[in-house]
Amino acid sequence: MEKSVNFLLNKKEKDQSSNKTNVMNESLSQKVTETTSDLLISLANEPSLAYFHIQEHIRKSVPEILKYQLRVEHLDSQLRGSCYDLDYALDNVRSISRLQYILTGLMSS
Repeated sequence: MEKSVNFLLNKKEKDQSSNKTNVMNESLSQKVTETTSDLLISLANEPSLAYFHIQEHIRKSVPEILKYQLRVEHLDSQLRGSCYDLDYALDNVRSISRLQYILTGLMSS
């Protein structure tokens, strides 16, 4: 009888030990599964995250670029006007030098 009681006690201890091992294995496998799942979700969302950052950059940059474009267009308009004025002034200076020659000829006659 003593052997059978001893056997039952050993079996009970083994069952408790295996239950602890099973619980630890379940916990570990659940952590591995969750970590793998999180990794796969991150990898799947990585391209869309990159597109999101690009979209944010564009959203922040476009208003500034439009301001610079308007400023460049305004400066271009002013520069074209100044070039036109300069060409007109050069034509007038050339005309004055020709007039001086004509006026000198008229005064000497």
